Amino acid sequence: MRRQLQDKYSEELAKDIRQFEEKVYKNAETIGQKYPEIAELFESKPTDIAQLQKNIAPDTLVIQPVLLGNKATLFLITRDKLTVIQSDAKADDFNQLVSQYRTQLADYKNADYLVTGSKLYEILIRPIESQIATSSPKNIAIIATGQLRYIPFETLYDKKNDQVLLEKYPIYYLTRISTSKLNGFYFGSPI
Repeated sequence: MRRQLQDKYSEELAKDIRQFEEKVYKNAETIGQKYPEIAELFESKPTDIAQLQKNIAPDTLVIQPVLLGNKATLFLITRDKLTVIQSDAKADDFNQLVSQYRTQLADYKNADYLVTGSKLYEILIRPIESQIATSSPKNIAIIATGQLRYIPFETLYDKKNDQVLLEKYPIYYLTRISTSKLNGFYFGSPI
């Protein structure tokens, strides 16, 4: 619409753009209030994102999964690209799955953790596998918020390849997105 406005100005088109922008800002504000863990993304300016990307180590992919309604929204950031992918995840079912997984991991006698870990892998990792493969990261940094802070992503199980995520990539965690240098805690290195 902006290009149309530049090519051929009309008051009607300018009004449409203002209404559209107002709608976008209202939606961003509503989402930011409902999901505070992603509010900072709406407050970021393109220059902030560019600075953040400069501070990401080469060969590192930052993943921030956020549950928005009935979708798992997966933010992927590398030094030169920002991607957002959504996958289906009914909030109640997803929260139940996360709680169940935590309980199963805490009980070493419970072998069902592989089944639950596989279900979580299908929601949180499978939808972004092609983007992960394309970026060929040596490290994956996870920014987990909400209930996701309590699950070890490195244990998510890829049933198709019979591997946990840690066997594919070293994983480390960040507490938030920042424009300052990214430093994390590494949990391992695949062979």
